[in-house]
Amino acid sequence: MLDKSGTLSGGIAKWEIIINDLQHWKRTDLPESTKTITDTLPEGMAYVDGSAKCMLYKENEENNPEETAITASFDPSTRKLTMTVPALTGTVRAVITYDTKITTLPTGSGNGVTVDGDRISFTNSVTVGKKTESATVTMTSKELHKVGKAVSGLKNVVEYVIDVNYEAMDLLPDSDVLVLEDVLDENLTLDITSITVTDRDTGETASFKRSFSTLNDGKTKMVLTIPDSRALRVVYRATLVTADKEDGKTYQVSNSATLKGQKEKSTEIKTEVKYQKSDATVSGGSDSVSIQKVNEDGKSLKGATFVVRAVNPETLEDNPAYETMTATSDSNGMVTFEKLHYNTLYYYEETTAPTGYSRDTEKHYFIIKNIKDDAKKKEYEELKGKADANNITLNEFTGGNTVIFENKKEDFSDICGQNAVKRAAEIAVAGEHNLLMAGPPGSGKSMIARRIATILPELSLEESLEITRIYSVLGMIDKEQPLITRRPFRSVHHTITKTALVGGGMTPRPGEISMAHGGVLFLDELAEFPRNVLEVLRQPLEEHQIHIARNYGNFTFPAEFMLVAAMNPCPCGNYPDMQKCSCTPSQIQKYLGKISQPFLDRMDLCIETPKVEYRELDIERIGKKEEESSEVIRSRVVEARKLQKKRYEGTQIRTNSMLGPGEIRTYIPLGSAERKLMEKAFERMGLTARTYHKILRVARTIADLDYSEKVTEKHLKEAIAYRSLDKKYWGR
Repeated sequence: MLDKSGTLSGGIAKWEIIINDLQHWKRTDLPESTKTITDTLPEGMAYVDGSAKCMLYKENEENNPEETAITASFDPSTRKLTMTVPALTGTVRAVITYDTKITTLPTGSGNGVTVDGDRISFTNSVTVGKKTESATVTMTSKELHKVGKAVSGLKNVVEYVIDVNYEAMDLLPDSDVLVLEDVLDENLTLDITSITVTDRDTGETASFKRSFSTLNDGKTKMVLTIPDSRALRVVYRATLVTADKEDGKTYQVSNSATLKGQKEKSTEIKTEVKYQKSDATVSGGSDSVSIQKVNEDGKSLKGATFVVRAVNPETLEDNPAYETMTATSDSNGMVTFEKLHYNTLYYYEETTAPTGYSRDTEKHYFIIKNIKDDAKKKEYEELKGKADANNITLNEFTGGNTVIFENKKEDFSDICGQNAVKRAAEIAVAGEHNLLMAGPPGSGKSMIARRIATILPELSLEESLEITRIYSVLGMIDKEQPLITRRPFRSVHHTITKTALVGGGMTPRPGEISMAHGGVLFLDELAEFPRNVLEVLRQPLEEHQIHIARNYGNFTFPAEFMLVAAMNPCPCGNYPDMQKCSCTPSQIQKYLGKISQPFLDRMDLCIETPKVEYRELDIERIGKKEEESSEVIRSRVVEARKLQKKRYEGTQIRTNSMLGPGEIRTYIPLGSAERKLMEKAFERMGLTARTYHKILRVARTIADLDYSEKVTEKHLKEAIAYRSLDKKYWGR
């Protein structure tokens, strides 16, 4: 059997060749011979010297691969890569990995390259003996892309969005920074306070330098120095300031952006803006209110639907004399309601929340205030008095306001059923253990993961200061509330780069791992992450630190976090339901094989999230009690943490997850019955020393939740059950 696959990130393609099947009973008996592997690389790619590796997996020794010698030579003129592996005999499985890098971006199709608009696909075929296998990786070639549009609800304001370096490539190999020049139309005034530069993959704020100058033709030139090797999004706003200021007239403004990297790339756009005179203070007029839907991290949320209604201030009943307005938030999380009357009592209400977020069911009352003259002032004061009489918390606007509307805090009581999974989440938080959930789409994995944040214990002052220092380095501190008092919950997308995860840069900065310090790092769709990205987690999970070396010094960032991961059991998500699963056994094994044994060993609890049954949802019919709230679960977590704090007083240990092998013998003594149970589990399940110790740590936490000083068979059996997923899915 011959199989090949590849992934592409940051201009580096990582290829994997498998000789012989994952399952030993499907392998062929290889004749003794030296294997020569030939690979003709696509146009624009070159081999990364020294990247070729070969790991051998012998029958019944899948957990102990051996690295064997491999030689590789690359001929740039023919793009031919030749690799030689010493004799492979018997039913051994060989896994060969190597890297290639994009040296030039192709402009047309041919020689293994397909160009379709902004998409570039690289395909190469590997040959071993008489067998040939191909694989394809795809990227977006947008080095620079700019759009601009008038901002709804804000008069004469246009917003520009510039996407830079879509694939996070090293566009300027000899430098860690790029220069972005943007020239604004002479009829636009730049709002320098609106300029933001963020990472497109993670949403984190990126460091940048800026300068401005006025050109001879009256145009404004903005120069931004931004990081290289990152996919960035630059956003800013400008105001139309024409000379004639004709109300209702549409003006066309031009902007051009130039990116100076390996080669210069420019783009120019033309945007139409309608000039509108301000009527915010016009008696008897109307105005607008905008609502921006964001999550707790301040990220915009698309798909939230709001309704605005006018009400009778005395009865609080809807007033039919006024139009009911409905709008849904766009990609910027924005909705705008226009032609709202002054000194009129309104409320806005969220009718549909974005997918995965809880709906806010409250009515939020507001008025657009107008006290231009005595009559309007009296009108306003009478309305304000009626609102106060009805105990209404009234938001007062002057028109053109934007309301930041956060999602309602999620709660474990929102989740019907899945008691076993919620139990595993409680244990994981109580002992700060790593948690892996696997199950079909819609089974509640992401919902449970997000609600873990609601049962985390409070931060100590020392922890708050340490986390605050990390976010201060990144420039992510709220000036009004600079001390971080909530444990971080960082959710990262599977397209994240190693640098964004670990940290780095010319002057090293913390990555997502360090930003999760003291809290939770959530990896959704775990199997979609490139294997090399997942593997970088192994060291910080063990050492609780990130080490970054530079020629001018070494940098260490804290990384003590709880890892929570969720994944489907196969590409379609329906395995092991073979009636619904459309995947072949090879596809399933390849998908699961993205999770290495060493990585899996570092997950303390592994649990399956089955499909939710209708009877668990139909609460009214079966008279089921309400689900436990996060507050109730959190109270048990806090008590378990108190027991651990007392037990480990005077040591560097804070939670059960931090116990080393020697400390386990001290703090988790086993009776004869418990030792016999663990001996059977060790032999029958083929446990490693690492998984054996993890079971004991988890059992210690279960005992703490049970207010038991002794770890009993009951606690061990439950802890052992959290390793059954290994056998079911991976056969390990």
